[in-house]
Amino acid sequence: MTFDLHFWREPGLGPVTNKEAIDIFSGRPHIESDDDDLTVGGFVYYNPDTEVYFRFELDKASSGAGERPDESGRLVVSAGTTDLADSGLSFRMNLCRPSYFADEAFPVVVEIATGLGLRVEDVSTSTRSAAIAPDAGELARAWRERNDATIAILRKKGEAGSDAAGPMRFEPRATLDAFWRYMSQRRAIQRGVAGELYAPTVFLLREKGRERSVGDVAPIARRTVVWNAPGPLLLPEVDLVHIVGPGDAEDRIVPRAIVEELLGDRLEAVADTAAPLRRYDGRDRASIEEKLAALALGNAADAYYECEPDSFIDTPAAPAA
Repeated sequence: MTFDLHFWREPGLGPVTNKEAIDIFSGRPHIESDDDDLTVGGFVYYNPDTEVYFRFELDKASSGAGERPDESGRLVVSAGTTDLADSGLSFRMNLCRPSYFADEAFPVVVEIATGLGLRVEDVSTSTRSAAIAPDAGELARAWRERNDATIAILRKKGEAGSDAAGPMRFEPRATLDAFWRYMSQRRAIQRGVAGELYAPTVFLLREKGRERSVGDVAPIARRTVVWNAPGPLLLPEVDLVHIVGPGDAEDRIVPRAIVEELLGDRLEAVADTAAPLRRYDGRDRASIEEKLAALALGNAADAYYECEPDSFIDTPAAPAA
């Protein structure tokens, strides 16, 4: 199930050309053409840090769904907006995804549409809306509304045995939004650090054997970073820290509070970052290593399994009537 948009423009501009598409998509972060030689068909956005993905498609024939000629032969939108020509460009993004997909996707959509002088029509429902000026907030609202409705349908099917939107796919929106806020900025943060410091990837882990019942809205995905101890550490707002080392010590996963207590005032706040972040620069390593050796708390790393961020939904089930 997908959320679909179609783009329209002033008749005098004509359909989006191959050159226009290549010019506006080329060089943008996370966007690649379907075709090695950049003959235009589709452009795919994929961010490996957040797992957000969506697709633009350019129909070179510009046949477009829903257009009809008026008396002068111009193409007009069937949903009530006149005097707009089919641009040949469309957009598609999957449903049953975390809400932050909308926060990342639609600012990109607005940039593309504005740059090409396009208006946008929501064709993902049977009641098609008129083409409007691109607005990231309005598009995000429409996608979330459609996302929630689709999840509700799948939950009803779950009564017949489907787990497509079942309780094990749910995580609270606050958990997933916090993950996205840091991971969407991780590469920018990395460019601002030096030496041995690096901006770690946040992984979403679940404890093996932990199940979730219908109606349970407590978080069970644990945001986790790896620390090659006792070396330097950038510590985002996470739940767990996977400690590797020192030496031949067995890997273990501990609550963030344990690492905070162990490092004490050696952890310093990092200013001017979109997501909360603290830094340990690696000083007093011998002392930290001694403390790590005495640390008895923690779970073995194999007590958890990693989850793909895009596998989650953050729309809670409605309370039972």
